[in-house]
Amino acid sequence: MITSSDNISKLQKKEWTISKELERLVSKADWQMIQKVEEFARENLDSPSHGYDHTQRVYSLAYHIGKWEGADLLVLLTATLLHDIGRVMEEGIGADHAETAAYFGKDFLKTINFPREKLKPVFLAIKQHRARRGAEPQSVEAKVLSDADNLDALGAIGLGRTFTYGGRLNRDVRGTVKFIQENMLGRIDRMYTQTARRLADRRIAYMIQFLHRVEDEVHGLK
Repeated sequence: MITSSDNISKLQKKEWTISKELERLVSKADWQMIQKVEEFARENLDSPSHGYDHTQRVYSLAYHIGKWEGADLLVLLTATLLHDIGRVMEEGIGADHAETAAYFGKDFLKTINFPREKLKPVFLAIKQHRARRGAEPQSVEAKVLSDADNLDALGAIGLGRTFTYGGRLNRDVRGTVKFIQENMLGRIDRMYTQTARRLADRRIAYMIQFLHRVEDEVHGLK
Protein backbone atom coordinates (compact mmCIF):
# COMPACT_ATOMS: atom_id res chain seq x y z
CA MET A 1 0.00 0.00 0.00
CA ILE A 2 1.58 3.26 -1.16
CA THR A 3 0.26 5.33 1.73
CA SER A 4 1.59 3.02 4.47
CA SER A 5 3.68 4.67 7.17
CA ASP A 6 6.77 2.70 6.08
CA ASN A 7 6.55 3.92 2.48
CA ILE A 8 5.99 7.52 3.56
CA SER A 9 8.97 7.29 5.91
CA LYS A 10 11.18 5.98 3.09
CA LEU A 11 10.15 8.88 0.84
CA GLN A 12 10.89 11.41 3.57
CA LYS A 13 14.35 9.94 4.21
CA LYS A 14 15.32 9.55 0.55
CA GLU A 15 18.50 11.44 -0.21
CA TRP A 16 19.09 13.74 -3.15
CA THR A 17 21.28 11.04 -4.72
CA ILE A 18 21.92 12.96 -7.94
CA SER A 19 24.87 14.63 -6.19
CA LYS A 20 26.70 11.32 -5.83
CA GLU A 21 26.26 10.48 -9.52
CA LEU A 22 27.31 13.96 -10.61
CA GLU A 23 30.44 13.86 -8.47
CA ARG A 24 31.67 10.95 -10.59
CA LEU A 25 31.02 12.73 -13.90
CA VAL A 26 32.74 16.08 -13.38
CA SER A 27 36.21 17.05 -12.26
CA LYS A 28 36.97 17.58 -8.60
CA ALA A 29 37.39 21.32 -9.20
CA ASP A 30 34.02 21.56 -10.98
CA TRP A 31 32.32 19.57 -8.23
CA GLN A 32 33.70 21.89 -5.53
CA MET A 33 32.53 24.89 -7.56
CA ILE A 34 28.99 23.49 -7.87
CA GLN A 35 28.88 22.90 -4.12
CA LYS A 36 29.78 26.55 -3.46
CA VAL A 37 27.07 27.73 -5.83
CA GLU A 38 24.56 25.37 -4.22
CA GLU A 39 25.29 26.82 -0.79
CA PHE A 40 24.85 30.37 -2.10
CA ALA A 41 21.57 29.46 -3.80
CA ARG A 42 20.22 27.79 -0.68
CA GLU A 43 20.88 30.99 1.30
CA ASN A 44 19.30 33.29 -1.29
CA LEU A 45 16.12 31.52 -2.36
CA ASP A 46 13.29 32.84 -0.18
CA SER A 47 10.34 32.89 -2.57
CA PRO A 48 7.36 30.77 -1.38
CA SER A 49 6.51 29.62 -4.91
CA HIS A 50 10.05 29.39 -6.29
CA GLY A 51 12.14 28.40 -3.29
CA TYR A 52 14.99 25.96 -2.94
CA ASP A 53 12.75 22.90 -3.31
CA HIS A 54 11.76 24.12 -6.79
CA THR A 55 15.41 24.71 -7.65
CA GLN A 56 16.31 21.18 -6.52
CA ARG A 57 13.72 19.67 -8.84
CA VAL A 58 14.78 21.85 -11.77
CA TYR A 59 18.39 20.90 -11.05
CA SER A 60 17.55 17.20 -11.22
CA LEU A 61 15.62 17.65 -14.46
CA ALA A 62 18.35 19.81 -16.00
CA TYR A 63 20.98 17.25 -15.07
CA HIS A 64 19.18 14.35 -16.73
CA ILE A 65 18.12 16.34 -19.81
CA GLY A 66 21.56 17.93 -20.09
CA LYS A 67 23.31 14.55 -20.18
CA TRP A 68 21.15 13.46 -23.12
CA GLU A 69 21.44 16.78 -24.95
CA GLY A 70 25.23 17.12 -24.57
CA ALA A 71 25.24 20.21 -22.35
CA ASP A 72 28.23 21.55 -20.43
CA LEU A 73 27.21 20.35 -16.97
CA LEU A 74 29.18 22.97 -15.03
CA VAL A 75 27.57 25.81 -17.00
CA LEU A 76 24.11 24.22 -16.94
CA LEU A 77 23.95 23.27 -13.27
CA THR A 78 25.48 26.55 -12.11
CA ALA A 79 22.88 28.48 -14.09
CA THR A 80 20.14 26.20 -12.76
CA LEU A 81 21.09 26.77 -9.13
CA LEU A 82 21.10 30.55 -9.66
CA HIS A 83 18.16 30.97 -12.05
CA ASP A 84 15.61 32.09 -9.43
CA ILE A 85 17.71 34.14 -6.98
CA GLY A 86 16.08 37.27 -8.40
CA ARG A 87 12.55 36.14 -7.52
CA VAL A 88 12.30 38.13 -4.30
CA MET A 89 13.06 41.37 -6.18
CA GLU A 90 10.48 40.52 -8.83
CA GLU A 91 7.83 39.83 -6.21
CA GLY A 92 8.82 42.97 -4.30
CA ILE A 93 9.37 45.64 -6.95
CA GLY A 94 8.53 43.95 -10.24
CA ALA A 95 12.09 43.59 -11.55
CA ASP A 96 12.45 40.75 -14.06
CA HIS A 97 13.81 37.86 -12.02
CA ALA A 98 15.77 36.26 -14.87
CA GLU A 99 17.75 39.41 -15.63
CA THR A 100 18.25 40.21 -11.94
CA ALA A 101 19.43 36.66 -11.22
CA ALA A 102 21.85 36.78 -14.16
CA TYR A 103 23.61 39.89 -12.82
CA PHE A 104 23.55 38.82 -9.18
CA GLY A 105 24.79 35.38 -10.16
CA LYS A 106 27.61 36.75 -12.29
CA ASP A 107 28.81 38.98 -9.45
CA PHE A 108 28.79 36.05 -7.03
CA LEU A 109 30.63 33.72 -9.40
CA LYS A 110 33.46 36.21 -9.72
CA THR A 111 33.99 36.06 -5.95
CA ILE A 112 34.61 32.30 -6.05
CA ASN A 113 36.92 32.44 -9.09
CA PHE A 114 34.49 30.68 -11.39
CA PRO A 115 36.17 29.87 -14.75
CA ARG A 116 36.21 33.17 -16.65
CA GLU A 117 35.43 31.57 -20.00
CA LYS A 118 32.21 30.10 -18.61
CA LEU A 119 30.83 33.24 -16.97
CA LYS A 120 29.09 34.49 -20.12
CA PRO A 121 27.44 31.15 -20.97
CA VAL A 122 26.07 30.94 -17.40
CA PHE A 123 24.91 34.57 -17.54
CA LEU A 124 23.07 34.04 -20.83
CA ALA A 125 21.50 30.75 -19.76
CA ILE A 126 20.01 32.43 -16.68
CA LYS A 127 18.92 35.54 -18.57
CA GLN A 128 17.30 33.59 -21.42
CA HIS A 129 15.57 30.83 -19.43
CA ARG A 130 12.36 32.87 -19.30
CA ALA A 131 11.88 32.97 -23.04
CA ARG A 132 8.37 34.42 -23.06
CA ARG A 133 9.68 37.68 -21.56
CA GLY A 134 13.01 38.03 -23.31
CA ALA A 135 15.32 36.61 -25.96
CA GLU A 136 14.82 33.01 -27.02
CA PRO A 137 17.37 30.60 -25.50
CA GLN A 138 20.29 30.15 -27.89
CA SER A 139 22.71 27.72 -26.26
CA VAL A 140 22.05 24.10 -25.36
CA GLU A 141 22.40 25.03 -21.69
CA ALA A 142 19.87 27.86 -21.94
CA LYS A 143 17.38 25.61 -23.73
CA VAL A 144 17.77 22.81 -21.20
CA LEU A 145 17.33 25.19 -18.26
CA SER A 146 14.20 26.69 -19.82
CA ASP A 147 12.80 23.21 -20.44
CA ALA A 148 13.57 21.96 -16.94
CA ASP A 149 11.97 25.04 -15.38
CA ASN A 150 8.82 24.57 -17.46
CA LEU A 151 8.65 20.85 -16.71
CA ASP A 152 8.40 21.57 -12.99
CA ALA A 153 5.05 23.20 -13.72
CA LEU A 154 3.71 19.94 -15.17
CA GLY A 155 2.69 16.53 -13.85
CA ALA A 156 1.92 15.76 -10.21
CA ILE A 157 4.36 18.39 -8.96
CA GLY A 158 2.89 20.98 -11.30
CA LEU A 159 -0.62 20.27 -10.04
CA GLY A 160 0.52 20.59 -6.44
CA ARG A 161 2.30 23.87 -7.14
CA THR A 162 -0.68 25.26 -9.03
CA PHE A 163 -3.13 24.49 -6.25
CA THR A 164 -0.73 25.94 -3.68
CA TYR A 165 -0.34 29.13 -5.70
CA GLY A 166 -4.09 29.24 -6.36
CA GLY A 167 -4.71 29.18 -2.61
CA ARG A 168 -2.43 32.16 -2.15
CA LEU A 169 -4.57 34.02 -4.70
CA ASN A 170 -7.81 32.90 -2.98
CA ARG A 171 -8.79 30.79 -5.99
CA ASP A 172 -11.24 27.99 -5.28
CA VAL A 173 -10.96 24.50 -6.79
CA ARG A 174 -13.05 25.40 -9.82
CA GLY A 175 -10.92 28.46 -10.53
CA THR A 176 -7.67 26.54 -10.20
CA VAL A 177 -8.90 23.73 -12.45
CA LYS A 178 -9.87 26.29 -15.08
CA PHE A 179 -6.40 27.87 -14.83
CA ILE A 180 -4.80 24.45 -15.40
CA GLN A 181 -7.01 23.78 -18.41
CA GLU A 182 -6.30 27.16 -20.00
CA ASN A 183 -2.64 27.69 -19.14
CA MET A 184 -0.81 24.46 -18.38
CA LEU A 185 -1.74 21.81 -20.93
CA GLY A 186 -0.13 23.55 -23.90
CA ARG A 187 3.31 23.90 -22.30
CA ILE A 188 4.77 21.13 -24.42
CA ASP A 189 4.95 23.71 -27.22
CA ARG A 190 7.43 25.71 -25.11
CA MET A 191 9.94 22.86 -24.95
CA TYR A 192 13.14 23.20 -26.97
CA THR A 193 14.69 19.74 -26.59
CA GLN A 194 13.35 16.38 -27.65
CA THR A 195 14.17 14.92 -24.23
CA ALA A 196 12.01 17.52 -22.51
CA ARG A 197 9.17 17.07 -24.97
CA ARG A 198 9.03 13.36 -24.16
CA LEU A 199 8.92 14.12 -20.43
CA ALA A 200 6.32 16.85 -20.94
CA ASP A 201 4.08 14.53 -22.94
CA ARG A 202 3.95 12.02 -20.07
CA ARG A 203 3.38 14.70 -17.44
CA ILE A 204 0.57 16.36 -19.40
CA ALA A 205 -1.08 12.96 -19.91
CA TYR A 206 -1.13 12.57 -16.13
CA MET A 207 -2.66 16.03 -15.70
CA ILE A 208 -5.42 15.24 -18.21
CA GLN A 209 -6.17 12.03 -16.33
CA PHE A 210 -6.38 14.05 -13.12
CA LEU A 211 -8.77 16.58 -14.70
CA HIS A 212 -11.06 13.77 -15.87
CA ARG A 213 -11.11 12.42 -12.32
CA VAL A 214 -11.97 15.89 -10.96
CA GLU A 215 -14.86 16.15 -13.40
CA ASP A 216 -16.18 12.74 -12.30
CA GLU A 217 -15.96 13.69 -8.63
CA VAL A 218 -17.65 17.06 -9.20
CA HIS A 219 -20.62 15.19 -10.70
CA GLY A 220 -20.58 12.57 -7.93
CA LEU A 221 -19.65 9.75 -10.29
CA LYS A 222 -16.69 8.53 -8.23
